[in-house]
Amino acid sequence: MKKMLCAIAAIMLVLIVAMCSALAETKMVNDHAGLYSADEITQMEEIITRIRTVYQMDAVVLTTNDVPDSNGNDEITVAWADTWYEDHGCGLGEDRSGILLIIDMTNRYNYISTAGLMIDYMSDNRIEAVLTAADEYLYSGEYGQAMIAELNQLEAFCAEGIEEGSFRYDEATGEILTAPYRKPTTTEGDWEYRLLEDGTAEIVKYTGKEDKLVIPDTLGEKTVTRIGDGAFGACSLTSVTIPGSVTSIGHFAFAACSLTSVTIPDSVQEMGVNPFAYCEELTDIWVSPEHSYFATISGVLYEKTKKKLVCYPYAFTTTSFEIPQGITAIGDWAFYSCSSLKSVTIPDSVTSIGHYAFFACDSLTDVTIPDSVTSIGEHAFHAMDDNWNYVPIPNLTLTVPRDSYALQYCKDNNLKYTYPDANNWLFN
Repeated sequence: MKKMLCAIAAIMLVLIVAMCSALAETKMVNDHAGLYSADEITQMEEIITRIRTVYQMDAVVLTTNDVPDSNGNDEITVAWADTWYEDHGCGLGEDRSGILLIIDMTNRYNYISTAGLMIDYMSDNRIEAVLTAADEYLYSGEYGQAMIAELNQLEAFCAEGIEEGSFRYDEATGEILTAPYRKPTTTEGDWEYRLLEDGTAEIVKYTGKEDKLVIPDTLGEKTVTRIGDGAFGACSLTSVTIPGSVTSIGHFAFAACSLTSVTIPDSVQEMGVNPFAYCEELTDIWVSPEHSYFATISGVLYEKTKKKLVCYPYAFTTTSFEIPQGITAIGDWAFYSCSSLKSVTIPDSVTSIGHYAFFACDSLTDVTIPDSVTSIGEHAFHAMDDNWNYVPIPNLTLTVPRDSYALQYCKDNNLKYTYPDANNWLFN
């Protein structure tokens, strides 16, 4: 882990949340020193939720009086923070990517610790900038506003991507091993965009307030070919027209919008993680039958090449769903928070279930998983309680084969399960 420690003037000191680590049941904001108001914590949690959802990296805030007196030895607080991060299951993905923003009240330190991919995003200069963003508030004792300023700066850096020269690469092949450097953005009206290496434009953010929108096919006289990660997230859009120039739609591009329907143009060749997650009014996704890369069956979006279910519309009111035979993968966040679903049947063609695939589907009571499934992602069948802890979907029982991968997954994740033949004893 990499840290930036910053001593704060004695009395004025203090500072400083799925989906969503592989292990975490840690709250986003852990205000053990009692520095923040409930309203401030809510604001922090909203920012952290966006960081976790859009960038797939964790962010955790901690204030504490529990660090031992270091007597000026920074390594003591550094080691304590590392241990806390590990013991509390922070971080997302196999490399536990994330950031811990901590105020150590014992030693009067405000510092940041990073892990996994977040190390590449947060250079020393960026960490210093995040800490500096809080200074004016810290000196006036506005600790909550200081933390909110830090999180806003952190989110901005995540949106910019890894700085040029900060990514890791394979020395033998030259292949970039971490997310690519993202060029600075340009603003034109309500549009924030960046130029891509091929000379086309990627929409980074829409800042307007329109509810019906036609996305332009050019910005700055450059052809728009990509809609970036979270570019329209939480917009008030009820209707959007995607131009035929767009070939790529990023992770959660339209998440939490008010869209009722959407048409995917034939030009789109790739999509990130469920671009339409948590669109509460969405009942229809339309794709032409001639589309080379995507298809819809009864309004559900699939990727043809990978035979993957990408998005089950949030506003569907049916209570049961049977995934078509032939589908091999259920994508990350594919059914996120689909509250009407009570029962899902997965065919024996499916081999993988993505991260958070059925996350927060709180009405689910029965899902049948076949023996063919050999991979299930993080928190695929979890929800969150009122304290932002991950918990199994309350009334869900998974029907799994004996001696199967799914059975072991249930045991490892404390999920309720049964067997298809569990009641055969009645007939013996």
